[in-house]
Amino acid sequence: MSRLDTKQAFITHLAANLPTGVASGDVAYENQLPQFNPAGKSLWLSTSFIEASSESTGQSPLNGNEQRGVFQIDINIPITSNNYDNLLLSTVDELSSSFKYGSTIVYNAQKVDILDSVTLAGFVSEAWYKRIISINYLTFSNK
Repeated sequence: MSRLDTKQAFITHLAANLPTGVASGDVAYENQLPQFNPAGKSLWLSTSFIEASSESTGQSPLNGNEQRGVFQIDINIPITSNNYDNLLLSTVDELSSSFKYGSTIVYNAQKVDILDSVTLAGFVSEAWYKRIISINYLTFSNK
């Protein structure tokens, strides 16, 4: 298991399945350089990769490891938008269908199982109205 490959599986899958109205330059990734600037954007996403647990599946060197975590996608729309909730909900629908329950995404042979996705209620954060999608995952590896 590679944490990097797990993260890259999510990033490449997201990049290949961007929702309507979101271009590759409209996505802010963790530790991105140059610094992402959302000024003037009508819709943009930010991502976070959060490891929740990593456990051994046995004591033998032949056993593997199990890793669980969350890939979080924040959907951001200016609070001055007059149709922000409809746009947010359609973006949530598109992203949720890209990370369906029971699906598997792969990067460098690292398989990542999608357990489920949860969408939080919308809220205001500075000049943006946002919703967060949390995609819960499970992956296995050899020790």
